[in-house]
Amino acid sequence: PPASVTVPYIGYVSDSNGSRVQFQFQITVRPPSQKRSPQSAFADGSLVKAADQPEVYVVYGGAKFWIPSPAVFNAMGFNWNAIQTISDNDIAAIPNVPQDGTLLKERSTPPVYVMRGGAKCHVLSSAGVVAAGGWDKVRVVPDGALANIPNGNDIP
Repeated sequence: PPASVTVPYIGYVSDSNGSRVQFQFQITVRPPSQKRSPQSAFADGSLVKAADQPEVYVVYGGAKFWIPSPAVFNAMGFNWNAIQTISDNDIAAIPNVPQDGTLLKERSTPPVYVMRGGAKCHVLSSAGVVAAGGWDKVRVVPDGALANIPNGNDIP
C-alpha cells in the first residue's frame, strides 16, 4: 500500500477583535488501508480533524470534543503536530458522549463528572473522584464541551 504523506498546513481564524490570526500544523494523510476504526482506535488525548474541515477535536473516553480556537488549543497544552487527519465519515463516527467511567472536567471550572449511562454525574467529593478512578484519570475538556451531555445523579 502507498505510504502515509505528511504535509504542512497553514490556517486562519478570527480572534475576538476580528483580526485574522494564522496558525500552522502538519497533516498526515493515510491511505484507506492504514486508516483506523474510530470506535476503538483513538487513545485519550488523541487530536483529530477531517481533511477538508478546520475543526480540531480531542478524544477522551472514545468521544470527540471540539477545540473552539487556536488560543484554547494552545492554552490546553496540545501539540499542533500531533493532529491526525481522518475522513469526514470517521469524524462523524466518533461519538459525542464518552464511555461510562470516563472522568471529565471543563478547563476553567472545578466540577468533576463521571460518565454513567450516557449522562454526566457530578462527583461531589475528592473521595468520590478517587473511588471513580483517581485524579490522574480526570480528563480536561474545553469550556462548554460538556453542555450537551445530559446531567445524571450526583456522586457523593
